[in-house]
Amino acid sequence: MANFDPKRFGDTVERYVPVTLYEGEKQLGEVAMPAKDVEGQPQEEVTRRTLAAFHRLRAAEKVLDREWIREMAGKHGGRVLENTFQVAAGVVALQAIGIYAERAKQDPDERPFLERLAARDSLDTVFHALTQRLQKDFLAVVAGDEEKKRQEAEHLEAWVWQHVSAWALDTMEKELGTQAVQALPEEDFDRVFTEYVFDKQDVGVVIAHLIGIYAQDYARLCLETLDPEHRPLHELRRFLGLPESADLPSTVDVRSGAHALPDAFATGVGRIPSNPALSAVLGAIWKGGPRARFLQAGWSDAGTGKPTYVHMVKQGGRVLVYPNLMHSASDPLPTTESLWAFVESLNPFTADVALAVLAQMVEPSTGDRPKYPLLQPVRITADAILRYKGIQRYGTERRLLEQRVYEEMERLRGLTFDVERVKAYDAGSDRWPKEGASWEGDRLFDIVKVEKWQETLIGGERRRIEVAWSVRTGQWAYWWLNAQGRVYVSRMARVLLELDHRQNRPAAVMAKKIGQLLALWRASETLERRIDGLLQDIGELPEPQKRDKDWAGRTRDRFDEAMLTLQEAGVFVNVEWPDGYGPGDKDRSKGWVAGWLAAKVRITLPREEAELPKPPLKLPAPKRKRRAKQPAKVQLLDGSAIRRARTERGWTQQDLARHLGIARNYLAQIEGGKRLPSKELAGKLQAWLEGA
Repeated sequence: MANFDPKRFGDTVERYVPVTLYEGEKQLGEVAMPAKDVEGQPQEEVTRRTLAAFHRLRAAEKVLDREWIREMAGKHGGRVLENTFQVAAGVVALQAIGIYAERAKQDPDERPFLERLAARDSLDTVFHALTQRLQKDFLAVVAGDEEKKRQEAEHLEAWVWQHVSAWALDTMEKELGTQAVQALPEEDFDRVFTEYVFDKQDVGVVIAHLIGIYAQDYARLCLETLDPEHRPLHELRRFLGLPESADLPSTVDVRSGAHALPDAFATGVGRIPSNPALSAVLGAIWKGGPRARFLQAGWSDAGTGKPTYVHMVKQGGRVLVYPNLMHSASDPLPTTESLWAFVESLNPFTADVALAVLAQMVEPSTGDRPKYPLLQPVRITADAILRYKGIQRYGTERRLLEQRVYEEMERLRGLTFDVERVKAYDAGSDRWPKEGASWEGDRLFDIVKVEKWQETLIGGERRRIEVAWSVRTGQWAYWWLNAQGRVYVSRMARVLLELDHRQNRPAAVMAKKIGQLLALWRASETLERRIDGLLQDIGELPEPQKRDKDWAGRTRDRFDEAMLTLQEAGVFVNVEWPDGYGPGDKDRSKGWVAGWLAAKVRITLPREEAELPKPPLKLPAPKRKRRAKQPAKVQLLDGSAIRRARTERGWTQQDLARHLGIARNYLAQIEGGKRLPSKELAGKLQAWLEGA
């Protein structure tokens, strides 16, 4: 298809062009370069850029562990291929629809079909149905030939990790210098290289981008065969799945009951159930991931070889969380390693999806009456979850994110827990059993996929075009969402979902987990916690023998940044370090680590209404409006007067910040008139100004 332009209908496809390198008359190889990097550039610059990319790829190929690549292809190759085929199918569908639309504008006979296609619901329906059908066609290429599938998966894994490694090496050389990298001893090089691969870049995003690039080859082959620019319009329309007659009724099956979901965070603050079972499951998720086997009070084999997380309940009893990957009698018995692999796949995004679903289950329109038990299923979609997270992406990237939501919902189906002798109210007998409540095999949710289908007029084939989930609470709702369980509903700011979940944003991830933890079990407006206790609860405290020499300093910086982030976002009203070791305290002399871990942090939370909040129209005024009613002395504190008094007394900003138990930049904002102090802090400042 000589005149096919993959950029014609949007930026879904990033175009690459092959550049051949020569050394004298000898051909070194061919490198696919981004078109934007080479087109319009002098030949000398094109050669320089391509040669640099070539050497990076050669260097990356040398550090690849081929045995590991084969192992990865064996474990995950099928799923990676499916994702690649899904992206390729989406590219082909988007291009084919776009080309049809451009051509149909010039043909009066096609206008009725084009008008029908232009309706948003119809366009989405056609796109999703075509994508699903094309993905099946791509999969059919390797179906039934396991050797071919294995080879293709291994080639894809090697290509992806070669480029991931090349980007990491490029970043290392830019930040550390080429000579410094070359001079690193082998052991140090391996450690630094691993850090740049997995910590300095968001590996998931990079791999998703690379899969998109790799998928373009499949897409181009398909488009060249289809030739949508020259194929007769009636044939192209049939390929898209449009009806043979523009007068026929819509083929969309609306019986799935699609409707707009009520916004669980309409005011920026939502409601979430809060009880020991949910605390246990969220704790299990936070303590999952690659370090799951090495965290204090984290996952262990419990003497059975199978991973189990034990959550001790403060009021007595415990909750045991474990993976259960057998959803039907026909599912194969999982191995110990596959169970651990599941635990190590848990991540902050898993917790975000769980909390978004929980918030949807008790959103304000469900009313304030006791949920006794919550038998009515709640509908949730990937779009709603991404909206709550504040993610706005389009095209291929959005479809990959939606796929990520699907994967997290499947992970949540695999988390099971047993409750042993935990205090709870029995609504059936109207009493609090002295022995507590015990039951086994519960889940956060019973999850059922609700699929929206299109029935085509060609062959009567039914194709899935949308997936939502019908979610109902597990057995825990009988005990903690009943007449006595109203106190087990808490409030959570949406910003805790919006905070970055990616592992290369460690301070944001830590802030997210701390904020979510305190939203689940806040006991009062002011909390004091030891730092090591907080770190342990959110899965950020490795066993002592697993902490490297830089762990404490790195973690302390992230912790300080996380606490200040939560204060800036309004999740916390104020944060203080009464024992020292706060952001303004730079003392890191010998023995500081033990002191810092044992130190306490004092957190002031926003005031929470005694009763559950009313539906949105009756919510109390936002916190910002109530600030104007603070005592006059808070408003009369003059930042310039504080600065003047501080300089007259010979105090630095750091000295005064440490005295007040706040961060230096917080004090700087107060002195600059950019922020008002909290009521408690205003009292401290007033006392200091008066010489107390």
